[in-house]
Amino acid sequence: PSAIHNALKQRHHEVKRKKAERTLRKQNEELIKINKELDSFVYSVSHNLRAPLMSVLGLINLVQLENRNADQSLHDYFEMMQQSIHKLDDTLKEILDYSRNARSALTISEVDVRKMVLESFEKMKYMESSDDIEKADRIEEGVAFYTDPYRLAVIINNLVSNAIKYRDVHKDDHELIVEAMFSDTDLVLSFHDNGIGISSEYLPRIFEMFFRATERSEGAGLGLYIVKETVDKLHGTITVTSAV
Repeated sequence: PSAIHNALKQRHHEVKRKKAERTLRKQNEELIKINKELDSFVYSVSHNLRAPLMSVLGLINLVQLENRNADQSLHDYFEMMQQSIHKLDDTLKEILDYSRNARSALTISEVDVRKMVLESFEKMKYMESSDDIEKADRIEEGVAFYTDPYRLAVIINNLVSNAIKYRDVHKDDHELIVEAMFSDTDLVLSFHDNGIGISSEYLPRIFEMFFRATERSEGAGLGLYIVKETVDKLHGTITVTSAV
């Protein structure tokens, strides 16, 4: 009787194991299907959504040029339309950055950190009041450092952009200083600015998805979340010290 009981028990476990394998196989197939759909969605965001937005922006610019002598209120409407389009485009770019960071493998190559920071300064010069901010770097030239250039650029661009966005308009002097320290295995980047600052009660939450620490935030609340996710992908850490 014990032999028969053990055989039935073993058979029962075998049936359960095969059922679990079938379930796992089905879930894997569904996951592959979902991943393909996500890839298609990202491609759609990149090409099918951003391209029409840029076309609309171009048309608005043409209409502005052809109606230079129009009423000021008309130009105000055009500017509001442009701002809305840029906000939407920024959100789409953030979605792309998040997706690319989450789904693509690390691609390591030699990077010029100082050059990347200066390129970020140049890229952000068209932001509102960017010229009012004194930007400087304290980064040694000619240091060979290896990391993922795309992900490092995402981190730098987001933090430089934030320093410009959240400048303190009540101060006469605005500054942003980026420092870098290198070791054989690590890069320590520091961003210092004298903007409006962040209240201590909000500091633990600033890297949460969709969280906004100030009413001046006009984005989707994804920027610092993407920065944190990107830093994690590079096996790094990020901390913040701030006061209002």
